[in-house]
Amino acid sequence: MVDYNIFPEEIKEKVLKQIGTSVKKFENLLENVYNQYQLYDKKIITLVKYENEIKKLLEFSTFLSISWLEISSDCNLYLKTKENYERALALKNLTIHLNEGYKKIYHFTESKRNKSLWIKNIMEICEDDKLQKFRIQTNELTEKLISYESQYQNDKFKDNRDIFVHYQGSPIEVYQALNNIDVSSLLKNATDYLRLTSDIINISTEITETISDNYSS
Repeated sequence: MVDYNIFPEEIKEKVLKQIGTSVKKFENLLENVYNQYQLYDKKIITLVKYENEIKKLLEFSTFLSISWLEISSDCNLYLKTKENYERALALKNLTIHLNEGYKKIYHFTESKRNKSLWIKNIMEICEDDKLQKFRIQTNELTEKLISYESQYQNDKFKDNRDIFVHYQGSPIEVYQALNNIDVSSLLKNATDYLRLTSDIINISTEITETISDNYSS
């Protein structure tokens, strides 16, 4: 098996520090949005308008927080472990989580994309005239999602996901796919994904707060 330990210790420590400062933030966010959802779902807090919309936004923020924490945990394992196969396992899981996370957010095909979380839980909500001030930001984020997909979510990446999830093909193919992982490219993919999902969480939170501040009964 190839040696996946390609980064000097000082770079690992720097990246781990950057991730570590945000992990607690996203753990807290995950707990907070879940608790908020429960308040609206159980009618402890009610709105004069947008009750379904705010629940959709909170569901989306919940997923984004989980996805962010999964990706950062994969990166942490890769950077911290001293065992080479554990590094391979972290990179395998990172491939799966990046592919599945993006598919859930925006998907790859037009027919399924219209049912994605980004469309159903953000874009359709922002079609409302009362929320039109967010359209410029959401349109920009749509372009970023498309750009991210074009750069990283190619057929080879999706094929690797199928191999790693379903052990598709022969065991030799699984081993070869592990050996052929481009570590630098995969970690760049993860970094850009974390940055993009952070931006999406920010706009989802901003829309949620706008509805909560203006339409609580």
